Amino acid sequence: MTASPIRATWRELRGLAGPLFLMAALGLSGCRDPVVVSGPGPLFTVPGKAPGGKTLVHVYWPAPREPQATPEHLLWIGPCDGGAEDLQAGSYAALALAPGQRCLEVSRHWEIGATVFGSTSLGRMELAADRPSFLRPELEPRLLGVRAGLVPVASAAALPEIRRCRRMVPLSNEEIFRQLEKRAF
Repeated sequence: MTASPIRATWRELRGLAGPLFLMAALGLSGCRDPVVVSGPGPLFTVPGKAPGGKTLVHVYWPAPREPQATPEHLLWIGPCDGGAEDLQAGSYAALALAPGQRCLEVSRHWEIGATVFGSTSLGRMELAADRPSFLRPELEPRLLGVRAGLVPVASAAALPEIRRCRRMVPLSNEEIFRQLEKRAF
């Protein structure tokens, strides 16, 4: 006796119940950005010098001209082997990289509940760190999330854009505590 097509489809759907339940639970509980531990600092002035024979790579994310179009995302940019800096719309990071081929990664960190954290890689880029350079993330909306890439930008085009960006600086313990108090349930 063979199973009807309807029963076979129902069996397949029952096998998906676990993953679908997990996705629904995460969707209903809500994922949010982790507590921000840095805030806007000084505006960009001129490209600095990297310490100890390293190459300075500026990664910047210009804020949109319309305030309502400002993304809520907090990105982390850094070498693929660790040591990332946070980046928000309207900010920049200066990475001092050893010369040679380097891998840079854009990632997004998530907070699910009070004690569960996660990270999603949004894109990677191989870079020849042989001279100072400028990079800008480009976000591409997808069906389930966002894909990000780092795009090289010529100095002549980058300088007017990055001058509107602020360096992210660490917040004080009191400022971080105030953020935690606001998020308490």
